[in-house]
Amino acid sequence: MSKYIFILSLLAGPALCAAGPAAKDAYLHYMNGMVEERRGNFDLALQEYQRTMLLAPGEVEVHKQAVNLALHVGRLEDAARWGEFIVKADSSTADNWVLYGNVKWARGDSVAARGAYEKAAALDPANHESLYQLASLSSAKEPEKAVEYLRKYLAIRPEDAPDIYYQIAVIYNAKGAYAEAEKNLILSKEADSFYVQPRYMLANYYESKSDTAAAIAEYTELLALEGRNTELLTHVGELYASPAVGDMAEAERLFLQAWALDKTHPAACFWLSVLSEERRDFAAAAAYMEGSRALKDDPGAVLRLGYYYTQSGRYLKAVDLLEAAVRKWPENNEIAYFLALGYDDTGKTAKGLELLKGLVRPGCSTPCFASGRGI
Repeated sequence: MSKYIFILSLLAGPALCAAGPAAKDAYLHYMNGMVEERRGNFDLALQEYQRTMLLAPGEVEVHKQAVNLALHVGRLEDAARWGEFIVKADSSTADNWVLYGNVKWARGDSVAARGAYEKAAALDPANHESLYQLASLSSAKEPEKAVEYLRKYLAIRPEDAPDIYYQIAVIYNAKGAYAEAEKNLILSKEADSFYVQPRYMLANYYESKSDTAAAIAEYTELLALEGRNTELLTHVGELYASPAVGDMAEAERLFLQAWALDKTHPAACFWLSVLSEERRDFAAAAAYMEGSRALKDDPGAVLRLGYYYTQSGRYLKAVDLLEAAVRKWPENNEIAYFLALGYDDTGKTAKGLELLKGLVRPGCSTPCFASGRGI
């Protein structure tokens, strides 16, 4: 379901103008319902709206408020019952038909939903909500019609241009019209440079067509807006580290920024350890990997750290690490193999050979999966 309009302002209540105690009680129940809704007490709010309906059964606005909330909490039977009342009580108001369409769509009746939205659009051609919903309904099977509805919406509400251009781009992208998608993403970006969703999509599009320079340019602009986004920092770092660019200094700068924000970030820790390894600084490589939260669930990260311990002369530390890993992943033969090598490095050759015996397959003189001591 797309957009629901939640009427939460205390100033938006129904008139409830009839004189007498019943009208006053109805108004109080309605106000109580809105207060409870604002507090997030949705069941209590619906109870108050239902009491209002009993005291003022003809109030359409009360029913509309209740329908919106019932849709929000998934009480579709109640929403359907109250939605029927709304369009029977006032069939000349476009908003009522939009709300009725929302109910039908939520219940899986897209045909009835479309009919309701079309009725709303016919009653009020300036009703932008009906156009948006019609576009949403049409996007999967009739993308061109969906774009047409969105362009009509844009003519009515140009202030929504960033989102509408983005929605049009999504539709074109789904149908493989990538040039049109790119054009509308650029229009969205121009309409609001702080709206990041289309900008991420545009950068991803450039990546998909192997235009790494254009992708980096987009991501760099995004970094100016989201400089503390560790996923973005590491992703751009990986682009700089890729064969297409090969700028390892810039890549390292970005990985260090991400690591400074989150010293457990798996990608930042991995890349900084790799760069340290290339400089033969295994102590630094180990220090970066030690903080990675990938060690909890990734045997490969554990093996890498064990390798760095070994290369920096900390054999006992490597053995302790790998023994713990064998207990955690007893079926992982690669960890067991490197633990056996670690036993050999620490003078426990017999123990290492015993461990290796369990790894040798019939017909193999050494563990068949391993050809050397490196990772």
